[in-house]
Amino acid sequence: MPEEIQVSVGIAQTMISLCLGMALFSGATVAAAQEIAASAEAQTPAEVNPAEEGKLPIQYVRRPLTLPAMTLAPEVGFSVLKLPDFGRFSTDPLIGVSLGASFGITDDLEVGVTPLPLLVSPEFEYRNPNVNATYRFLPGEFEIGARVRFFIPAQDETDPVLQMGVPMLLHLSDSFRLDTGVNFSFVFGDEATVGLLGYSDVLSIEPGVPLRATLQVTDPVFVQAGTGFGIVTFDDAGESFFMPLGVGAGYTIAGEDAPIADITARFDFPLFLTPGSSGDAVHGDIYYLGLSGKGYFSL
Repeated sequence: MPEEIQVSVGIAQTMISLCLGMALFSGATVAAAQEIAASAEAQTPAEVNPAEEGKLPIQYVRRPLTLPAMTLAPEVGFSVLKLPDFGRFSTDPLIGVSLGASFGITDDLEVGVTPLPLLVSPEFEYRNPNVNATYRFLPGEFEIGARVRFFIPAQDETDPVLQMGVPMLLHLSDSFRLDTGVNFSFVFGDEATVGLLGYSDVLSIEPGVPLRATLQVTDPVFVQAGTGFGIVTFDDAGESFFMPLGVGAGYTIAGEDAPIADITARFDFPLFLTPGSSGDAVHGDIYYLGLSGKGYFSL
């Protein structure tokens, strides 16, 4: 194994240990986990995981990894990506709009499609649509699944991209959850490349090992903070290692016993730290703003 990859794998292993250590062994988290463990046997399955009854909880932190069976969730997104200026030349922000939908086939199997990924500024472009599927094979307080996403190269001079990952979700209390996992991207060009990262909409770059904490402030309001780490390509692992930093918030429009829609906003520095790059290690001039609306219909 090349030395750069060995260094990056070592960094990745260290970061995983630090992130999980901070999440699982902080005083509040341990107390919450102990409370869940002590009461789990006394709870009915509906109390432990309401989605087993085919209902989506209003509170975001209590929702499962996949949509309940026969639930349709259309989504519209708006995103802005600002890249750094080059000397005296300023770069216009990239502005994108996307339209997609997800559907729960069973409580453990969700499929989705984004047929309209559009770049609207500085030039109008139809970007690469994608299809995806998530299968949850471990439900409960600690959920684990398998996810695949394929980007169809509809845009000129682009290549097919296959993403494969293992999403993980920890329900640590009725008001706190952690989302993490591992995601790989495979680009099939003239030469195939592999990276530890993902893409979720027209302009966003996601770390291959994300760590996102969500706190439920009230039943309809939740706030988020996220980081993680990724590698753009293992061909240049040390140079392309990155760590993002971001925050977010959401509001749920609720019905009597289920959500009608979520309105969410996030602000990220997607390449906040690049310690192995030859240039600056901190990039506060690259930022991402995302706004989205997602509806829920039980069929």
